[in-house]
Amino acid sequence: MAECTPFNEYKTYIQGDTVQFTAIENPGYRFICWYKDGDISSPIYDKTVSYTFGEDINVIGSLLDGVDPNILNHGYTAKFKKLHSLKVSINCVTSNPNTVVKYFEDSLSISITEPDSPTRHISIADALAGKVYYDDGAKIIIEAIPDVEGNHDFTKYLVYDGIDTVEYTNPTYQNRYATTSYIIEAFFIEYWVRITADARPSNAGSVNIVGDIKQLSPDQRYTYYLAGT
Repeated sequence: MAECTPFNEYKTYIQGDTVQFTAIENPGYRFICWYKDGDISSPIYDKTVSYTFGEDINVIGSLLDGVDPNILNHGYTAKFKKLHSLKVSINCVTSNPNTVVKYFEDSLSISITEPDSPTRHISIADALAGKVYYDDGAKIIIEAIPDVEGNHDFTKYLVYDGIDTVEYTNPTYQNRYATTSYIIEAFFIEYWVRITADARPSNAGSVNIVGDIKQLSPDQRYTYYLAGT
């Protein structure tokens, strides 16, 4: 859209009056440039342009896709580009039917780097609300952060690009050249019994754990979460 300053819907501008037109980006769109009198060879990259009236003028805001600025042979055309979007959700599954899972205790660290732009670190609140936008070629990195104190662990991502759904099991999801919009679901699981076994060499004997177990730390002392019934 475009805003005129000064503006009065009942005012008639006369020859010699000067006004400013400012391009205003709606959420999910990025201003590219102005074209004057349909001249695409001389784009104007400032969001605000001035015009001194000598005759009537048309001012129009338009989208980039499928719009030819030459539709105007007199006046200003604001050119915008539609951005891609990222929407995420967090799901947690518990093996204990008596446990109420608090989803907000699991989290995601999200960063987006657009071409020639600094890295943006996205708040989980904005990402859950679907307010994350980016241009072609953006690098997206998402790191799953399970609530370890609540015995939670990351299991997988489901990534939907509008056509296919792909599963990723690495807690760090990277898309180095995003060219579309994505819906990403992060899945965590809560283990309701924790067993710690000393696995260091000992002449006294050994510990044998039987069941559906999850090894979390690859050091000398092993911690397991039991997900059985």
